[in-house]
Amino acid sequence: VFNGDAGYAKAMPAYLLLGASDTSWGSIPLPFDMAAIGAPTCFIVNDLLFVVNGLTDAAGQVSWTIGIPATTTLEGQQFYSQLAFIDAGANGLGGYMSNGQRDIIGGALGGTRIYATINSTSGSVGRAYGMAVGFN
Repeated sequence: VFNGDAGYAKAMPAYLLLGASDTSWGSIPLPFDMAAIGAPTCFIVNDLLFVVNGLTDAAGQVSWTIGIPATTTLEGQQFYSQLAFIDAGANGLGGYMSNGQRDIIGGALGGTRIYATINSTSGSVGRAYGMAVGFN
């Protein structure tokens, strides 16, 4: 489960961006500074292999559930994630990004619980839980 909190932004489009690299997206080096395209202080921090759309609720929160097979071959595999929110009034581009984070698939039950704040690039990890990543 991936959770996002846009705070004040109610009923707005949100995207979960999952990738395998935090150093490059094809030929584009990461992080990519979005200031030149109208989103100052925003960065794309991982490549995009998988994008899931959503909509924030009345409290500005959004959640996605993505199944991960319970197989030991995935244990310890890492991927990267970031959230994108569409908000016409945010800046010239009309959207903003969360900070990104590195996620690790845990063992025992095939999942890991990872907590991170939107202003953090790290968090705590608890093994033997279902896959849950929180952007709070």
